[in-house]
Amino acid sequence: VDCGVKAEHYPYVADALLPAIRDVVGADVATDEVLAAWGEAYWMLAYILIAAEVEAYAEAA
Repeated sequence: VDCGVKAEHYPYVADALLPAIRDVVGADVATDEVLAAWGEAYWMLAYILIAAEVEAYAEAA
């Protein structure tokens, strides 16, 4: 299923998501260390999705 997501979109999501986490839960909970962990988790998932999307787009071509 093509949803128009491209690898270059993921940094924009990360740039919005991580500060939003801090805004929602507060800086006392979302410390720099916690946000770094969230960033690592986000990018692990992003790389999995990017690889799957590359494969799907290649198969569709």
